[in-house]
Amino acid sequence: MNPDTSQFGPFDPQDMQAAVEALIFASTEPVSAAAIASTLREADERVGISDNDIDQLVDSINAELLEQHRPYSIEMIAGGYTFLTR
Repeated sequence: MNPDTSQFGPFDPQDMQAAVEALIFASTEPVSAAAIASTLREADERVGISDNDIDQLVDSINAELLEQHRPYSIEMIAGGYTFLTR
């Protein structure tokens, strides 16, 4: 299922996927969908993204990583997202 892109404000889905991936990558601990959504909303008030949108974006990122035969994925661990090798 694709996220509701109307919540992305002026950003396209690829921009939002890149932002979500970067936030997860930069985190030293698993980061929750709520924390990611909050960070994106604080960064730009035009963004009205929800936790569910973040979950869907992570699913889209993982689909691309699998399609590209990347040796890692984003997984939910201890209530937050983190990168794991396959």
